[in-house]
Amino acid sequence: MTPLKETTNFVFWMDRACDYLQVGDATVTLECAQESRLDFYNNKDSKLPAYLLYAVFRATFGGEWVDSFERLHQGRAGMWKVESFFQPNGMKEYRLYTITEHEPVCSSAITVVKNKVNTFSIYAEDAAPLLRRVIEDHPPVFFPRYRNNRSTYCLKNQSCDKYFFTLTPTTIKSQREATRTIKVDKDKFLYDAFRAGEASGLKETIDALKCLEVLLA
Repeated sequence: MTPLKETTNFVFWMDRACDYLQVGDATVTLECAQESRLDFYNNKDSKLPAYLLYAVFRATFGGEWVDSFERLHQGRAGMWKVESFFQPNGMKEYRLYTITEHEPVCSSAITVVKNKVNTFSIYAEDAAPLLRRVIEDHPPVFFPRYRNNRSTYCLKNQSCDKYFFTLTPTTIKSQREATRTIKVDKDKFLYDAFRAGEASGLKETIDALKCLEVLLA
């Protein structure tokens, strides 16, 4: 398996799944530092449909992206837990909790509003378990030929120098700070928590959704 490399990519997307054409572009950045981070930024007024998130990461990191992020996840040092929160206004927030210095913290979060992904910045090791929950609620189109009503989307990937992304650091910084302010109850890890090294279930979820898509065709 080819290891993930530090990268910054522009992804241009077009979606005709609704009755009208939607277009936009996003920036995906992976920082391979001591604490690697995965940043997703909606450029300008763009709002990526959540079901296209799988395709965006495949376009950016290649066909083995799921296995690569799973390996990072399973290399974590402490316990972890994912929780989902749903609001009547159509907002869904997916949080990943870890234990740091014997205290539970929210290390990463992804927010989806009315089926659109908000800009987010998460630890790379948190990507697999968080994306599993997002993908469960917003299944991708794996085989467009079987899904005529959602087959007309396209993506164009373009690598770029990292300095382009420094033009928009404020939203990313704000998102990181907002995640750090989330209070976590000390009893959060008494149930539904997993030990370090346990699989996220992302690959199994994707395989199950692929089978379901074919069966429902």
